[in-house]
Amino acid sequence: MTDKQIRDRIVGVLSASMMPMEMEAECIAFLDRCLQENRWYAGDELPPMHTETYEDFDETIEYQISEPLLIVTEDGKAEVARCSLDDYGKPEWFNDDGTDYSVTHWRYLPEVDHGT
Repeated sequence: MTDKQIRDRIVGVLSASMMPMEMEAECIAFLDRCLQENRWYAGDELPPMHTETYEDFDETIEYQISEPLLIVTEDGKAEVARCSLDDYGKPEWFNDDGTDYSVTHWRYLPEVDHGT
């Protein structure tokens, strides 16, 4: 059974329950977040990116970059890295130390609940 089929069954059970609508909506939103966090994407599928800028002498440079993501490298190691596009639109994967990676898969980092 696929993740979507399981999700649809859970949503059906929640809809048939006597649970208040707000609680049902919160449960479904939580389920969707869990499914997104645990889904692996192919390395050639680009993650969402945002624009960042930096000053280089008298020039402002803009570039597209992702948030930190969990990646799997070609040699099977798990790392935390970001994706950016080079001047030709090709993805580049690297960590904060500048180490470059060849990526086979990536996924979102799980959200951390600090109990607030």
